[in-house]
Amino acid sequence: MDETLLDQTIPRFILQPLVENALYHGLGDEEGVIEVRIAAHDGHMNIEVRNNGAGMTEEEVSRLLSYENERKKS
Repeated sequence: MDETLLDQTIPRFILQPLVENALYHGLGDEEGVIEVRIAAHDGHMNIEVRNNGAGMTEEEVSRLLSYENERKKS
């Protein structure tokens, strides 16, 4: 974490859904690593959550993007 951000506040539970998503959808049942980075950039706080899981297939990405587009239309 960028030490200049230690005194900054963020909304309660902002990290929980991001880390849970990385745990359940990124790692699954595999052993792995979840990394959280918090950095200052152009006056903003950037929060990055990464994992070393297998990720999604191209089909899964397409399905999710298609669902988002349909949801925006309705």
